[in-house]
Amino acid sequence: MQRRKTIDLLAQWNLAISEVQPLVVVVEDLHWCDASTLELLGHLIAQSPTARVLVLATARPQFITPWTPRSNLTTLQLARLTKRQTRDMIAWLAATELPSATLEALVARADGVPLYIEELTKAMAEPGAARGVEAIPATLADSLMARLDRLSSAKEVAQRAAVLGREFGYPLLATTAGIDEAALRQGLGRLVEAEILFARGEPPAATYTFKHTLLQETAYQSLLRRARQQLHARVAQVLEERFPERVAAEPELIARHYDQAGLAAQVITHYQRAGEHATQRSANKESIGHLQRALDLVGTLPETRERHRRELGLQMAIAVPLSAARGWSHPETEQAYARARELTSQIGESPELSRVLAGMATAYSIKAELATAAELAQQALAAAERTGEAFDLLALTTRSPSRSSTRATSWGRCAISSRAADSIIPAHTCLWRTRWDMTVAPWPLGMRPNVTRTLAIPTGRSH
Repeated sequence: MQRRKTIDLLAQWNLAISEVQPLVVVVEDLHWCDASTLELLGHLIAQSPTARVLVLATARPQFITPWTPRSNLTTLQLARLTKRQTRDMIAWLAATELPSATLEALVARADGVPLYIEELTKAMAEPGAARGVEAIPATLADSLMARLDRLSSAKEVAQRAAVLGREFGYPLLATTAGIDEAALRQGLGRLVEAEILFARGEPPAATYTFKHTLLQETAYQSLLRRARQQLHARVAQVLEERFPERVAAEPELIARHYDQAGLAAQVITHYQRAGEHATQRSANKESIGHLQRALDLVGTLPETRERHRRELGLQMAIAVPLSAARGWSHPETEQAYARARELTSQIGESPELSRVLAGMATAYSIKAELATAAELAQQALAAAERTGEAFDLLALTTRSPSRSSTRATSWGRCAISSRAADSIIPAHTCLWRTRWDMTVAPWPLGMRPNVTRTLAIPTGRSH
């Protein structure tokens, strides 16, 4: 609900701007957008047929538009530039006239791709560069790498910066690059002058952006794998030590750096935090992605009790966004709870068992398999009584299902004292009654609904 309200508020804010003056929203590289950004754009498109809003977005050909076709939504397939257009672009970029043979070779090699035309032309037009046909780089990557090579010491700055991503701030680069500050500033200046980087502001408050993702990727790939891993580990360490507020706000950022550093234990921890953080914002698709990555890495750890405990926590965590995004009775949701139950049996008696059984009861109740749901709910209560984890303050009374009852479902009721209810909530669990009146469900901290002092648990079905 909070996420939907946030998206609606952002859309309304943009529409309000368009009432004052026409608004153009430009979004580059849709294929790299997260699910929430795409949803926001879809929301804006849906509400702007009569508004003075133009949303202009670019994407690679393989990108599939996630929005419903509308009269105000048009997709244009951009063709390559013609040979004449390519010659005109080269003439404008080169500033000086190139030999005819070199010009025609550039036209053929660039094949109408604007970025390739620009990079090849700049490589040939640089002072001191050879201008013969044989000097034209064979590929775009070769051209980009040649530009970096000619920057001498600034190349190292570009490589270290590329580890941080396409956009980065000077403070983080200065603390992770391991380069003297004077040399660092000089290198950044040369990269900006060469239009490899764009800068906003001045150091130490500057923010830099690689002109194109391919430039950042080329600089990044030119590092040896071991060097990349060491730099990612250093970045993650600095983020934890000096930028804790950013780590708290963007746990997925440090998770990716630890991931690239090959440090599985830290990756799992931070992707779990990222997943739980996304769940609290109702960003369910992002949450599932983070938690699934953590589960994949847990599978690479040795078979130990600790590994089982970590996987159990992840299975319980991923079940929440799975149930919200795909439904309680979806096979993936059921699989998460089934695996969690298997793990509790391997670990032994644990407080998580009651929550696992409660989740399974919910899934079966929604599928209308009420007898199974009732049995699982009773098992959940029994497990809670055995462990005494937060539930030891509950006065549990249940009644068996009455076959003579005219109700479709019989209920056991838990009278919960104020102290008991307050004790359950820190345990990240509460039992809640749905509109179907037949469910028990685990809720993580920050995601639980308002809880009344009397909770209903299904105990059977009458006939």
